[in-house]
Amino acid sequence: MRITVAGALCILCGVSLAASNEWHLRVYQDTYDLFAFSQATERTHYFGVYLSPAALLGGTELHLFPNGRFVIAESSDIAADETQALGSYKVSHSRLELKFESIKPKREALKAEYSNLYIAWGHIHKGKYLTGFEVFVFSENEWHKMQRTSDAEFLQRRKEYTDWQRKLRELERI
Repeated sequence: MRITVAGALCILCGVSLAASNEWHLRVYQDTYDLFAFSQATERTHYFGVYLSPAALLGGTELHLFPNGRFVIAESSDIAADETQALGSYKVSHSRLELKFESIKPKREALKAEYSNLYIAWGHIHKGKYLTGFEVFVFSENEWHKMQRTSDAEFLQRRKEYTDWQRKLRELERI
């Protein structure tokens, strides 16, 4: 099954339900304790760029900015990012709701692909200690699949921005 959100495939290995809102998630060599985002604190924010972990040389990126704006862009390792859609978003508990304001012609399918999203955060385990924090975005189908089975597909935050205002100005052009 392909995740329509990312256009790329990545299978989670070893997802298991630990408590009502906690899962153990293995991504490659790392293990995450994954939680619904409603449990996050102000220090555990979700801003940055999201891609499928399988998208090494480019793909569809979801950018979430601190001012409530989002941009969906096509990226490549040999060309500049190309904006496909933009708008505003809202996070309510574990739901990530995108409100589209502009979509590039012939890319209207993005609206359906990026509807009904969920967001979760996790602590990274390396052996017997925590090394950090990460955020994941799931389509609705994959969110429910993750809660029932041991494999689901996702977008993972790849990086946070040090100058997010500049990046947003660059991407807001369609």
